[in-house]
Amino acid sequence: MSVAALEGPPAAVVSGANRGLGLELCRQLRQRGWRVFALCRSSSAELDALSTPPAGATNQQQADGESGGSLTVVQGIDVSSDGCVALLQAALAGVPVGLLIANAGILGVDSLAELDTAAIRSQLALITSKMGSIAATREGGKAGSAGYR
Repeated sequence: MSVAALEGPPAAVVSGANRGLGLELCRQLRQRGWRVFALCRSSSAELDALSTPPAGATNQQQADGESGGSLTVVQGIDVSSDGCVALLQAALAGVPVGLLIANAGILGVDSLAELDTAAIRSQLALITSKMGSIAATREGGKAGSAGYR
């Protein structure tokens, strides 16, 4: 890992970042100076707008976190598939991750009446395990903070 990577702003990885809670977490982290990696299957207009540097910010200011942090969208991440691991590893190569938020989920019902809380707990455990394993493996077992909703 390069010294430059360690000297930059802290890095946060947020899955399920293209809408809802994930999108807002990305917005808040970026405003607080974090270097955010927003993971999603496909981006949204709102997420793309967050990845644009603020008006007047130079590339160096954005890289240094002086413009309120930065946001990189990583598309093609599907937490139900192991096929995205290589894509995620390439996107995070050399970046020390200080915060991992496993926000993505798989919900197959549209009604709260049909909601199976045991299935949701199982999905959260699977997603958190996958994301945590990727971070721990990539950093040689030296992962930062991990959280899930």
